[in-house]
Amino acid sequence: MLSEEQTWLREALFAGWSGGGLKDTWQDLLAAIETLVNEAGTAHRYIMAYGPELPQDRDMAEILAMLVEIVTFLKKGGAFGMKTKLTRRP
Repeated sequence: MLSEEQTWLREALFAGWSGGGLKDTWQDLLAAIETLVNEAGTAHRYIMAYGPELPQDRDMAEILAMLVEIVTFLKKGGAFGMKTKLTRRP
């Protein structure tokens, strides 16, 4: 194992052997990767199901601001009901 050419692999093996905080750091990295993979899968399912497309006639900064507004609205418990669709059309 010590002759392994990939430095990161030697570091991971050493962390697993020594345990403690070093091992926890690698486990945190693995958990973050697993979360990212799951979220990417969820995003892909939504893309395939709903086929969202960005409007071609709008500036990217405007689109980003709109998406941030939508996320903030939903995090505060908002929903896309009839009232929202009428009062916040864009």
